[in-house]
Amino acid sequence: MQNLPTIFNPQQREKEKSELQRAQDIAYTVNHAVVCTVADVFGTPINAFLQKKLNDPKLRLPIGCNDSSHDHGKTGKRGFWSFFAHVAPAEIAADVIAVPITVGVQRVFPGFMSGLSKVMEPLFGDIFRFGANVGGKSWAKKHGLDPNGAEAKEKAKEIYHHESSHLGQAAVWTAAAFGLNVGIQYSSERIKPPEGGAQPLKNLIAAKGIGSTITSAALVSFRGFFPVLAEKSDDFFSHKVFIPLSRKFSGLFGISKDTLKDLEKQEAAEDRYWEDKVAQAKLAKTYEAGRPVTKPPVNDTPKPEISSVTSHETHAPILAKQA
Repeated sequence: MQNLPTIFNPQQREKEKSELQRAQDIAYTVNHAVVCTVADVFGTPINAFLQKKLNDPKLRLPIGCNDSSHDHGKTGKRGFWSFFAHVAPAEIAADVIAVPITVGVQRVFPGFMSGLSKVMEPLFGDIFRFGANVGGKSWAKKHGLDPNGAEAKEKAKEIYHHESSHLGQAAVWTAAAFGLNVGIQYSSERIKPPEGGAQPLKNLIAAKGIGSTITSAALVSFRGFFPVLAEKSDDFFSHKVFIPLSRKFSGLFGISKDTLKDLEKQEAAEDRYWEDKVAQAKLAKTYEAGRPVTKPPVNDTPKPEISSVTSHETHAPILAKQA
């Protein structure tokens, strides 16, 4: 397979994507949403706890109307579980709805997504670069290879590209999920006010903002410092969630069954590529040690076609699994 040509125009690059590459865009976004929804197991209690604290009349945020001389609506004491029952459905709904919004932004405004990734990469690049180097060395040690060898460095480049090339998608999804979450909570409380009265918009924004900051920092740290584990989680959710759902509900993500088969074949091709790299390196190591083996052949396994996803103007010859 051949690498994609360098295309400097984001709109043209998006237009020339194959159906498989578009499927990989969706796969990454779905996987990211699933991981974040899992993280909401911790984020939802934080959000509910903060709302409960902000509902305390003794605590007044320095925004909005804090004048106690007139009525602000029905108020009263609400328990933690009342807030939790209100927050949890909004978290799940927002996470799901943010997926098509993110994919839509990628399709309609690729220049914006490209620019966003360029802005974010200098901010998070060092974290992902550090994690990629650690991940490449860890992968090499696991397979009995030199952690400072060419294979480890190539693996590190793949890991870095996979993470950095998706920064725009991750940011758009996070922003969309944040806005949707607050909007759903605000609307639902106005439609059916809970006991103790509806929360002011400022409280919803503050609680969700703090909660999202904590969970986002945790996720960035996870992907940055534990890239191999993050890659495994991507594989798991891709095979256990995205592909099964797409196969069962044909057209749910606008992906044909043939494209799903191609996606699985491409991931299998990448696995074979790295298996061959490991086998060749071990054989070369044995040959150099002077053992009676035949000279190792050059690895002629074609590298899987890379997938242009977001902002990079040049593409390293690597495959991002859900790129």
